[in-house]
Amino acid sequence: MAYIGVGCKEIAKALNKEGLRTAKGERWGRVTVHKILTNEAYCGTLIWGGKKGHPAARRGELPVRVDNAWPALVSREIFETIQKNMSEKRPAKIHPRTVPSPYLLSGLLFCSCGSAMIGHSAKSGRHFYYLCSRNYKQGKEACNSKMIKKQYLEKAIIDQIKQRVLTDDNLEELVNLVNEEMDIVSHNLRERLTNIEYESNDVRNRLARLYDALETGKFDYEDLAPRIKELKSRQDELSKTKILTEAEMTVRGIKDLDKETIKSYVSDLRQLLEETEAIERKSFLRSFVKKIVVEDMQVTIYYTLPMPRDSSGGEDKEVLPIVTSGGAEGIRTPDLLRAREALSQLSYSPVC
Repeated sequence: MAYIGVGCKEIAKALNKEGLRTAKGERWGRVTVHKILTNEAYCGTLIWGGKKGHPAARRGELPVRVDNAWPALVSREIFETIQKNMSEKRPAKIHPRTVPSPYLLSGLLFCSCGSAMIGHSAKSGRHFYYLCSRNYKQGKEACNSKMIKKQYLEKAIIDQIKQRVLTDDNLEELVNLVNEEMDIVSHNLRERLTNIEYESNDVRNRLARLYDALETGKFDYEDLAPRIKELKSRQDELSKTKILTEAEMTVRGIKDLDKETIKSYVSDLRQLLEETEAIERKSFLRSFVKKIVVEDMQVTIYYTLPMPRDSSGGEDKEVLPIVTSGGAEGIRTPDLLRAREALSQLSYSPVC
């Protein structure tokens, strides 16, 4: 099951459902399955001193590896494939300060200079902004981007996502794409199974003819033994491939997604972006937003899912125009710069 991408939790559930138990008679769990799937002992490899806390490991010594120490239960190729599948399913590492941050877009928002935009407060915590981290650490000479109000930017992006992504039409199109992909995968699996059946029948017929030749005495066993061994090995290989293909068809044998059911979730998803806690909203955004880049007066949102067909450029991104919260010349108070210039030109007479 792990070979075709089934996760540890799902494997544990399947084993428990079948009534199977561990060597200690206990129910299977995700951790137990993970330990077995990552244990090279099943490949016939002996490893000594590699575990954390082992005296050799504490001394900084490299672990001792002995390949082919005993007959392998799983081939190295299958083991490596399972490790690759598990690695791809492993969640991406996120900086620990990113998750609990009250700033919804932290970890997703970047300046056009390439640096992350961080949360920044002003006026004793009464105002909150997003600011380029390079600008904050190195000054305007390194990056002259401006601060953007937290509330304004978050609202603009959420409104855009609700209008462009979480819509009936867009989700219906995504459902169609998923169903098409599922149909292609199902067709490929059926075609693969047909080819396996065809080759298996051919191998069985060849073996039957060889066995018949032995029974009739036309050839000696020493002459046909290498060929019989070769065909038997191929027959076993095809049998294993057939089992894996059938298992994959079972796992992927999900019915087409129902459009009406998906549409019923739209209002819940839109509500999720407004009424839930910051951590939940941030996790939801990360499920389909890759990153958000701010450049001058525009914000570009990069998605991990296909955008509607009418989006510009045909890419999975979207450009959202924004207006900075500052006034003329980019400062918070409108026309303050002009007022200062006028005051500097006034002359004062001393009072006697």
